[in-house]
Amino acid sequence: MKESQYRKKIDKKIFRIIVAGILGIILLSVIAFFVCFRITEIEVDGNHHYTEKEIQKMVMKGPFKSNSILFPMTDIEENTKDTPFIQAITVERLSPNKIAIHVVEKELIGYVPFLDGYMYFDKKGIIAESTVEPLEGVPYIEGLEFDHVALKDKLPIDNEDIFNTILSLSRMIAKNEIEPDRIVLDKKYNITLYYGDIQVTMGEDSYLEEKVTHLAAILPYLEEKKGLLHLENITNDAKNVTFEKDVASDSDEDSQDSGEKDKTIEAESTD
Repeated sequence: MKESQYRKKIDKKIFRIIVAGILGIILLSVIAFFVCFRITEIEVDGNHHYTEKEIQKMVMKGPFKSNSILFPMTDIEENTKDTPFIQAITVERLSPNKIAIHVVEKELIGYVPFLDGYMYFDKKGIIAESTVEPLEGVPYIEGLEFDHVALKDKLPIDNEDIFNTILSLSRMIAKNEIEPDRIVLDKKYNITLYYGDIQVTMGEDSYLEEKVTHLAAILPYLEEKKGLLHLENITNDAKNVTFEKDVASDSDEDSQDSGEKDKTIEAESTD
């Protein structure tokens, strides 16, 4: 009887040791899992409107944000679903301690003022975003006439081809890093750009690439000047551009009439 009780005590003790050992192994495994797969390096690509730090702050949330295996399995897009410009975000594990955040941004080609805010549209003219304050990196468009607009709807204008023109122009402007203060379209959709006190007439949407190339080359020479730069007559054969300097800003020095214009300055751009 005593021997039987003794064996039971031994069996219970062994059982406790085994259970404790198993729990200890599990605990050590969990600790090792989170230590070995702890995220220490993050790559971000595809971002233009937001910095890498801003993207990381948006995405790296939740209880598993430090684990390279569990974090990519979480609902990443839930963290950015209300963020302007973001279309999709995915996370890829590159190594036990390194992940990559792949960003797909909406291509917004322009924005227009409406009521108390600003509406941003894509290459098809669909309103994709709205903000109270204007955001940098998207051209400000004036001259599109409409009386109503709503998110996910197309801007109700009579000439939808203008969206292709705005798309091409905005891409060229971004490529040459010469974003204007605003882009103005008249009733015939002739294009005028404004850079501070410099007004640039582009005319119709023909030869846009040549016009933007000339503009990028000329703008640095027009800093702190006022006037009108004519690029509307540029073609493959005609390379002459004309700048009409507004001397009203120099009237104190030159004692000239504020309405007087300087002589037209003609400059032939080199190929």
